[in-house]
Amino acid sequence: MTIRNRMAPYLFIAPFFILFFLFWFWPVLFSIFLSNTDWSGVGKPEFNNLRNFVNLINDSVFHITVRNTLYIAVASILIIAPLALLLAILLNNRLIKFSDAIRLAIFLPVVMSLVVASMIFLNLLDYNAGILKYWLGLIGLKMPDLLSSEKLSMPTLIGILIWRWTGYNMLFFLAGLQSIPKDVLEAAKIDGANNFQTFIYVTFPMLKPVTIFVIVQSLIGAFQVFEEPLIITGGGPAYSSLTMALYLYNRAFRNLRFGYASAVALIQFVLILLLSIFALKVTGAFKKE
Repeated sequence: MTIRNRMAPYLFIAPFFILFFLFWFWPVLFSIFLSNTDWSGVGKPEFNNLRNFVNLINDSVFHITVRNTLYIAVASILIIAPLALLLAILLNNRLIKFSDAIRLAIFLPVVMSLVVASMIFLNLLDYNAGILKYWLGLIGLKMPDLLSSEKLSMPTLIGILIWRWTGYNMLFFLAGLQSIPKDVLEAAKIDGANNFQTFIYVTFPMLKPVTIFVIVQSLIGAFQVFEEPLIITGGGPAYSSLTMALYLYNRAFRNLRFGYASAVALIQFVLILLLSIFALKVTGAFKKE
């Protein structure tokens, strides 16, 4: 009975550790193993002595995917996050009419299926038969080829990501604003601070934990952008909108080079880790208050 009582807690938590090992820990270890092999998904993996990583260093397409992914990461931090903060500040003001309905409208893209949203934008922006081209034609305007232009495909993709994720980040900022004690804001006004000074010296510093979280998760999310370029642009033209996640998918499931794709995944993980640590350091997350 004593042994059974001691084993009971471990039996209750065993399902979590079993699932964790099967669906996270083991796949990670297997991916690290595959990154040093040539494997098409059939047969026995053959070791290639780090040749995948050497090929990646010399792979010009991979360099383009890293640049494109970093481009999205910078846009997420410098455009999406500030825009989300601005919307949160505006909608936190109860003087604005229908603020709840506006919040819902801005957040709605987050709960929409990525595939459905991507198909909508594909039909909207298509140069040959797109709805937007038809509407602009009615008023005599000519629409540029947004999806087939090397210069416009990535800005178009970022515009879609802004529509998609601004509401998601706004929700975190809104929760942070509503958690600030009102007596602190009232004390600032009593001391003679105007609205701008209150935001700069009181509100924004108290939003530091939320801001750090939004920046880091935006950085991580940029490296996971996959559905939009896959469906809308296909990574083209000339790899101008090809992301690391889509490049990994192409190498693994279209070219059946699972070892090479695992090497891409490992480098992607290292980049995310290093950039996240850098972002945490820059934002002062490691400093003691």
